[in-house]
Order: sequence, then structure tokens, then C-alpha cells
Amino acid sequence: MKRLETLAGHFITTAFAEDTPKDVHICDRHLNIAKNSLSPDDFAHFTKQFIDYRAIPFPQLNPIPIIVKQSGKDITLANYRYPCKGRRKGIVYFVHGYSEYVGRYGYLAKYFSEAGYDFVGIDQRGFGYSQGIRGYIESEEIHIQDILAHIDKVDEVYGGKDVPKFIMGYSFGGLKSAKINTIRPGYFKGLALLAPYFGFSSKNSDKVAILAKQVAETDPTQKFPTPPIKPLPPDHVMHFILDPITEGVQICANNVWELNQAPKRLTQEMIQKIQTPVIMILGGKEQVVQNKFAMDFFNSCPAKDKQMLYFEDQDHFIFHETSQAKLVAENVIEFFNKQL
Repeated sequence: MKRLETLAGHFITTAFAEDTPKDVHICDRHLNIAKNSLSPDDFAHFTKQFIDYRAIPFPQLNPIPIIVKQSGKDITLANYRYPCKGRRKGIVYFVHGYSEYVGRYGYLAKYFSEAGYDFVGIDQRGFGYSQGIRGYIESEEIHIQDILAHIDKVDEVYGGKDVPKFIMGYSFGGLKSAKINTIRPGYFKGLALLAPYFGFSSKNSDKVAILAKQVAETDPTQKFPTPPIKPLPPDHVMHFILDPITEGVQICANNVWELNQAPKRLTQEMIQKIQTPVIMILGGKEQVVQNKFAMDFFNSCPAKDKQMLYFEDQDHFIFHETSQAKLVAENVIEFFNKQL
């Protein structure tokens, strides 16, 4: 399909227009704009790849209570479970990327469920449907501790020492998943890293981070416009970016610093602890993170069983269209099955 350059801009403008009905879901807005802007043939292609993430919800929302502390107060973390179909092979823990949330990935979880895996995850504090200061990262370490608390609770309720466990992280969640494997070496049977964040592609990220740190010292939650994604992803993926439940339009000063520092805290000494079999999936048109840093991690990782998949025509949103979601899920499932 020939991309209409005006469609993405028109969608962004319309999605945030003051007269746009706020009770119209972002998926419906996206479809309506595309229908009115594209030719019938192009719209047919659009709908074939478009994922309405409401269509396949998680069967279990908040199946277990996950309560953590923030500023001395209890907050609850939203968590999800897509139980396996038939005999269970294991549990897959999914760690979402920056600014987003697990709840919209029921369509991805379904593939794992049908392959015999429980698929679980949390919305990290302040993001998605979890409580906490909106869009604010106190520290990467606190997020990792929240993920570990969820893992332990799921293990207690649904797991056990004999149930194989796997972890899969997307973008910033990929970095966190890698670090969790350094904290608990040998705990997971497999590690999947999808368009993982090990550093930004921007050459100015260090300078911006230093300025943000200065602001964060007096007001860590002060928000700034998030740098635009260039080039934008395909039109049929734009609703993932403009989903109002995400925190991607603005970014807290402290988040800028944490995002900049997080990859630097993953030392070579830590990486050498990762013996977990790992599959990494990258896109050749990656426009958010730097693939070179991900490849450096992959090459340094001492795991004996490693697999790298490189989809030349894909960008950072590597499982956000129908055909690609199926392809990514099938490849990860095949890799996980090998570890059983």
C-alpha cells in the first residue's frame, strides 16, 4: 500500500482536536479517519493489518493483589493473566515498554495461551491502569522490584518450582528483563527481547539527560514534550502511539535521566551472569532505540543458546500489526518450546 503522508498527520490532529468526542475510543477514531482518507483498496489493506486491541482482552484482570509502596502509601498495580489452553508448558512473564501497559496486548498473549503457556504481566506503577504518580519513574530499580514482586506472587499462586518460567520484554521492558536475569540467574528457562532498549539512537541523548537531571533535582515530575518519533510508524499502527492511556505525549524530567542511565548500569560483569537462552528480535527500520547497542549486548551475552532475528522491513513497533504479531509470537514460542 502506498503510504499517504497526510494521513498520520491528519490522525494526530484529529485525535487531539478539542471537538473530538472523548467517548470515542482511539481505535474507532483511527478506523474512521482511515476510512474517510484512503481508497477502498488501501483501506482494505489497512484493516487487514490493523489491530483493534480491544477485540481480545485478557480473560483475567487483577487476578492477584499486587500492592506496593510509593511515598509511604499503598498503591495497587494492575495485573493480567491469560491462562493456557490445555496442558500447561510454563509461564511467560511479559514486561511492557516505556509509557505503555500490558492490558492492550491480549492479542499477543492469546498466541502463547494457545501454545500452552500462561501469559502474565503488570502495568508498572504510574502507567496503564496501575496506581501511582502518573507517568513518573522514581527509578528503574523500583520498577524491577515491582516486577519481581509480581513474579513471586504469580509463582506462589500459579507456579511452583517445577513450572518452567520465561520472561519476555519489549523496548525498555527488554532491558529490565535482561537485568532481572542477572538478579536471578537460572530462574528462567528462556529470555525474549523484542526491539529492546539498550540505548537511544539520538546523539544528543546525553546532553538532554544532563539538563533533565538539573530540572529533576527540584521538580522530578516536571513534564516536557516527548521528542517526536521520526519517521512515524505505518498508519495502521498510529493508534498504539496515540492511545490516551499511555504516557507518551509528555515525559517527566526524572524519566529522561533514568532512561539515559539505565543501560549504563548494566555492566559487563552483570551480563556475564546471563546464562539463560535468549532470542532477540530487531527491526531494520528501528527509529526509537539503537540496534547496535542491542547487538552489542547479544554478542556479549555468554548464553550458549542464542538466536537473533532481524526483520528488515520492521521498525520499533515490531508486533503491532496482524501479520507481524503472529510471526513474532510463533518464533518466540518455537524458541521457548526448545528449552523445555
